[in-house]
Amino acid sequence: MDRKKIELFRKNARYLGILFELHQKELTNNNGMPLDQFHMLFTINELGTCSMVKLAEELSMTKSKVSRAINNLVKAGFVTREVDSENRRYAILTLTKQGEKLVQHINNKNNVFFESILSEFPKEKGGMFVDNFNVFAKLFKERLTAQAGR
Repeated sequence: MDRKKIELFRKNARYLGILFELHQKELTNNNGMPLDQFHMLFTINELGTCSMVKLAEELSMTKSKVSRAINNLVKAGFVTREVDSENRRYAILTLTKQGEKLVQHINNKNNVFFESILSEFPKEKGGMFVDNFNVFAKLFKERLTAQAGR
C-alpha cells in the first residue's frame, strides 16, 4: 500500500483514539467513574462472568490494578465478587442489576451517538465500513498479542 496512505491512516487512527477517549471520559465523568473502571464494567458485561485474572488479561492490566478497581466497583454496587467454588483462589465477577443498568444506559447513548455518524455514510458503505473496521480491530489485537508473546 502507498506509504502516504499508511501515514494518513496512522494520523487518523491516532486522532480517532484521542477522540474515542474524550468521548468515553465524557460519559464516565457524568457517572463519576474513572475510565479504567468503565472498561472493566463493559468487559465483564461482554464476558458475562469472569475471574479477575481473565479481566486483567482482557484489558492488559496488572492483577493488582484490577483488584483495586474492582474493590471500588464492588463498594459502588456495580459488581459482585464471589469466591469460585471450584478454585478458592479465584474470585468470580458479575455485574449487579445496578451495573447492568449503567452499562445498558451507556450502550444506548453510544448507539445513538455512533448511529448519527454512521447514518452519514451512503447506505452500502456504512455496513462495509463497520465490517472492515471489525476485521481491522481483530487483526490489530492479534498482532499486538503476538508481539507481546501472549
